[in-house]
Amino acid sequence: MIPGIGVAILAGAGVFIGINALLDTGDTAKKAQLQTERERKAELVIKNMQGAVNQLVEQIGSLQEKTTTLEVGAASAEANREAIKILTERLRFMQQSVAKRKQASGAV
Repeated sequence: MIPGIGVAILAGAGVFIGINALLDTGDTAKKAQLQTERERKAELVIKNMQGAVNQLVEQIGSLQEKTTTLEVGAASAEANREAIKILTERLRFMQQSVAKRKQASGAV
């Protein structure tokens, strides 16, 4: 009697495992589908991040070009400032000379 109960338990367990495997009650297919979906989403995230990194690299390159242009412009502006300063001094000197000549010709 005891061996019959053991056989019945083993047979029941075997039938249970077999039916679960046949009917996929453990949702193995669903788990595999979810894993595939997670992998697809991860690939999309990586692709989007790579695109963002590429855009940042392009923007950095553009900013470096602008910086170079601004540096050249700043040097040019400094040179122009010096030239304006020299021309202003010459103009002041010429105005003083004209004023002295007017005074000299007015005094005569």
